[in-house]
Amino acid sequence: MNVALTPLFITRFKALKLVALFTTALFSLFTPLSTLSNDFSLHHFSQAETQETWRQVVSHPSRDNFFYISNAKNQLLTFNADNSQLSTKLLLDINNTQQLTAAISQKKKLTAYTLHPNFALKEQVGFATFYTAHTENVNKLSKTQRLYDGKSKKSVYKEDAVITEWQLNLTNLTQVNINSQREILRINIPKNHSGIHQLTFSPFIKPWNDNFGLLYIALNAANIAEPSSLYTGVVLRINPTKLGGRSFSVPSNNPFISNSSIHDAIFLLGAQQIKQIIWPDKNTEKLLISHHYQPQQLTDAYSSSSQWLSYARGGEDWRAKIPKQALFKNEHQDIKHIVVYQGKNVPSLRGKLTVLLNTPEQWQIASLPNLLSGVITEPLSEPIIEWEITHQAAANETVSLITNSQDEITFINHETGQFFQLLQHNVASTEQPSSNTNGVIFFIILLALFGTAVWFYYRNVILKKNSVKALVHSQFAKITLDKSKQYLQLFKRHEKVCEKSIALNHLKTCQVFLGDNCIVHISRMPMQGFSNSNETDVRELFKREHTEKMIDHRVRRICVLLTDIEDEQYTVCLYLRKGNDRITKKSYFQVIDELMDWCWLIANAIASNKTGVRDERQAMTEEEIALSQHKAHDATPLHKQAAAIRPATHTEQFELEHSTSLSEQDKITPAPIEKPTTVNNQPNNESSNAAVDAELVNALEKLVTLQKQGFLNPEEFNKAKEKLLKDLINER
Repeated sequence: MNVALTPLFITRFKALKLVALFTTALFSLFTPLSTLSNDFSLHHFSQAETQETWRQVVSHPSRDNFFYISNAKNQLLTFNADNSQLSTKLLLDINNTQQLTAAISQKKKLTAYTLHPNFALKEQVGFATFYTAHTENVNKLSKTQRLYDGKSKKSVYKEDAVITEWQLNLTNLTQVNINSQREILRINIPKNHSGIHQLTFSPFIKPWNDNFGLLYIALNAANIAEPSSLYTGVVLRINPTKLGGRSFSVPSNNPFISNSSIHDAIFLLGAQQIKQIIWPDKNTEKLLISHHYQPQQLTDAYSSSSQWLSYARGGEDWRAKIPKQALFKNEHQDIKHIVVYQGKNVPSLRGKLTVLLNTPEQWQIASLPNLLSGVITEPLSEPIIEWEITHQAAANETVSLITNSQDEITFINHETGQFFQLLQHNVASTEQPSSNTNGVIFFIILLALFGTAVWFYYRNVILKKNSVKALVHSQFAKITLDKSKQYLQLFKRHEKVCEKSIALNHLKTCQVFLGDNCIVHISRMPMQGFSNSNETDVRELFKREHTEKMIDHRVRRICVLLTDIEDEQYTVCLYLRKGNDRITKKSYFQVIDELMDWCWLIANAIASNKTGVRDERQAMTEEEIALSQHKAHDATPLHKQAAAIRPATHTEQFELEHSTSLSEQDKITPAPIEKPTTVNNQPNNESSNAAVDAELVNALEKLVTLQKQGFLNPEEFNKAKEKLLKDLINER
């Protein structure tokens, strides 16, 4: 379930983060320098026979030192490193599954595989389930859902990349249940394309989250002329669970689902040659993409492209614009594998990005900071070299760096079958000498002072900065049209000079928000305009909102979000009310009328083909008139309202007891008691009856209020109520 974080929560989190950073800095002052030692070693703990070079090694999520291995024979093997036997066991041969269809003699190439997040959890959906990706010739008899080149609905190329779901035999988890084979997806690919490079699930999303079990698919760019978006180096995101007659489904929150020119399954595109996808932190769904990338040009020649590490949230298009949040960029260094280390054996690497570098002389283990804030001024050019591998693998051998079930780093030589674990030595004990007692006390005092300062700063600065009034001051507050009627002028609160001008023909979208809900969406592409029915529906929404009572500091906000063709966004807060305090100047219905005018103007400017002709504005209904009169009547003091009632209910007594001179009577002119508005009594006129009923209820409520406040006694109250009902019957 996606949870929206409030500004108050975010500010509190920032304050706590400041305390944590300060604590870490002070703690480092009292930490012996030996804890920063990079005295590493690779401990050899197992050896397996390798008849064919291994391609991919994955650790079992819960069994220590148990691994799944794919090799050059397109087989999937298992290996128990704790077993004294050196041999691996065959789990699956992709070319001998006994379930091949018409193309039984063709050769398949296994390119990737992954385990379901619930692979090790018994009695859970996904238990003992894994997924493979392979390439094969196009099988025209297959009814599996396909992804094609561009808008084509048929296979343009002669090969398919196929994703298949498998499940282990539940009575013998060392074997695959062949009958569980189910094709998920086919992607038509050009000849000599490497196919799907990686299949992966987020390791941090839990089963109760909405995005749990979504499969991420890395498909590299194709070396073809003018490739469609599918062949520019994409990450696809699908739900592999079977849904009705479909073998998979596309999540409704995929970023390009409303873009007709880009396939719904695409999560990001333009990454070119994707090498690895990881999630750098459990507290965010942001991806870190390791890829070879060359701006403005797609190429399969790695020598002409650079190694990049780029953060992505989804929805990025790197075909024309380079990644905005690039952690690393280098033309000469090549990152083979990257992991986020959270184990215990190597303290100096904990929390960092641990990478495996390949140089002409040797393999190297290096580290990079895990920058999750997204505030990156420029990509880093050099990682920190932590350890040089001299004896365990030659520079020309295939190796990999993974984490096991205990989050410890495992180094694997794919050609010799050797398994190593990375260790760090000479790590100082956590016990502090007695001479450091004064330092610890000083640290505690500093921490207490700093915490107090942060608390006062949070209360007096941050809370005020994120208050409702501060929100209004931080956004635009007014929209006007310039003299040429071609530009929108945006003003800040209480400012008379325009701060931003936007050409109408440069607008991309216009969205109107009532609170956090988007109630109007006008866009250039895909074209979406505005109509009279839209205006009627929107006005009805605003009327319903106006009937809600503003209690418990409830906030009512109307704002407009403008996006230009450069994807720059501008928020204009037209109306803001918190409880009984209206922050903005204009009244609610005045803002609504002006807002409708802006919607029609912008819709005609950017989506004229989808925008109709606006009807003439209708006159105010009786209900709206009654509402405005009720508002004016509320402003009359209660003693004057009571004075207006008494002469109508006690005529004779009033004339005797209150006979005063004309001059004295002129001093007080009481406002007459409001009666239900007279309307045209046409048959079946529901709106007129509703207005009269509303006014009757309001008048009765006022009588009750006057009695409770002591301005009317029970006799006066009953007579006033009888007269009110009698007048209503006569008028109807």
